[in-house]
Amino acid sequence: MQKIYNFFAHKSVGLLILRIFVGTIFVIHGVQKFQNAEAMVAFFSQLGLSSFWMYATATVETLGGAALILGVFTRVAALALSVVMVSAIYFFKSKIGAGGWLTQFAAAELDLALLGANLSLLFTGAGKLSIAHWCRCKCHKDGRLCKVCPWIGCDEHRCKDGTCEHDHSSGPVPGGQM
Repeated sequence: MQKIYNFFAHKSVGLLILRIFVGTIFVIHGVQKFQNAEAMVAFFSQLGLSSFWMYATATVETLGGAALILGVFTRVAALALSVVMVSAIYFFKSKIGAGGWLTQFAAAELDLALLGANLSLLFTGAGKLSIAHWCRCKCHKDGRLCKVCPWIGCDEHRCKDGTCEHDHSSGPVPGGQM
């Protein structure tokens, strides 16, 4: 029984599940926008937005969702996807029909849930069950990061004796390092 409790008490398992579900939703929505580009450009133009914003949104959703699933650049992806969700709520969901704020809230509930999930990932990071965590790297003796870490989104370093130690329970390293 204790082993079962320990498995379900592991925060990285919860973050992995969250990343997979949220990332999959965004990848599917991004790919759908690309597949129906003509109709989506027309829809965006009805909202007063150019085709650039449709393609930017589809790109952020597709690449950001994939990054969440893989656990690379998780915080950057979560921030970008949060901006997409705030924009969707402002430009589309807030303009839905008569019926007041309750109708608008009901129309935006998925967007709000995805916004909340992305904000959570923004503050927690990917967790230990991620590519960024598994790609541990060596740091320079003087504490500078190696060239690999920033590219894979490894954003929480503790450098000790030339080795990066990842600590996903506390925030970024003081002093401005990634």
